[in-house]
Amino acid sequence: FLALLIAQEAANKVAFLRDALRVKLEAEGASTPSGSYFPHRVEVDFDGDEPKRYNVEDRSSVLFDQTSLLWGLSEFYGLMTNAPQAELFGDGKLISGDFKRMTGELIALLLENLEALHWNAAHQTFYEVRALDGAADAPNAQAISTEQIALTAIALESVWNNVDNAAARERAQTLFLRQVEFLRQHLFRQEDGAVLNGASLTADGVTPLRGLKTLAAHAGAARTFLIAFRLTGDPAYLKAAKRVFETNDRTFWDARLDVYRSAIGQYQYTPFNVALTVGAFRELLAVDRADALASLNEHFEKFFDSVVARIGLQLSEQQYFLERTGSARTLAPVFASDLMIQPDGSAADVDVPQPGSTLLYVIRVTEASLPC
Repeated sequence: FLALLIAQEAANKVAFLRDALRVKLEAEGASTPSGSYFPHRVEVDFDGDEPKRYNVEDRSSVLFDQTSLLWGLSEFYGLMTNAPQAELFGDGKLISGDFKRMTGELIALLLENLEALHWNAAHQTFYEVRALDGAADAPNAQAISTEQIALTAIALESVWNNVDNAAARERAQTLFLRQVEFLRQHLFRQEDGAVLNGASLTADGVTPLRGLKTLAAHAGAARTFLIAFRLTGDPAYLKAAKRVFETNDRTFWDARLDVYRSAIGQYQYTPFNVALTVGAFRELLAVDRADALASLNEHFEKFFDSVVARIGLQLSEQQYFLERTGSARTLAPVFASDLMIQPDGSAADVDVPQPGSTLLYVIRVTEASLPC
């Protein structure tokens, strides 16, 4: 029953995207084949409980928005294509309406818009933000992070796996393979397996972003290489992924706390960087279980248990803290937005950027307790 409710809600969102959130593109120097796109932020005016008007508050096109929509829509399209779930959708069916056609049209629109609004042809990579406020993008305004490369790769792979339109699948594969080559050439160091956090794109070339090496960037690169290996069968991609995993283990693993550091010298966790790390491990085990290092598998299990359960990224796991203080409150079974392990007296830099960080949970421990 719950699954049916979620499926109906997803169908409703498809219609909402098509009819309310897709707007006309009106910006100098920018165009899309359909003349429409999905802006970054739309605010709603209500008349009582009913939406009265939708106002575009931020006209920018953001890569994270577009690829998130593409990923979700592609997965939903696959649900409507494969038996037995496909029998639930269609005119006169339990979830009535031509949602498969609508979803396919939105997928095609998003693929077109990704190329029209976010593709840097000179450097053969996507970039993250296209300002559409009437002014052309400044040359130094184009940048791409390794994490966003990974999310784009996951979305494009979902199109390949779930969509039965040959043109859409071919376009997704072409864009993905060009993007993974940018990652391999500019952000991956083959000599030691290290991964850079991203790059800015200018007419003069590609400039790596400065900053501490991060767990999310390495996990994102590894997953992207594993996707490339699955799509092409080229063992060079699998070799690159394993190289990143080895560097990940060597650079970020903390045997005292049984966690991977989120960055060199830092322990800051969000659903985003934890999910990206867990997903990368899962993909490695799926494609090459027999050759996966035993220590990697052991560390993967300890990392998930430590961060999600013992440390408490999943808030319901922190219930015992409330019980010890005599509080009658109950924590919802949701994930914290941001969680940090910080030894007393340390001056950890909490400014490593993570998407969606709005709350900060700090667990302070003494240096003497770290080994436990």
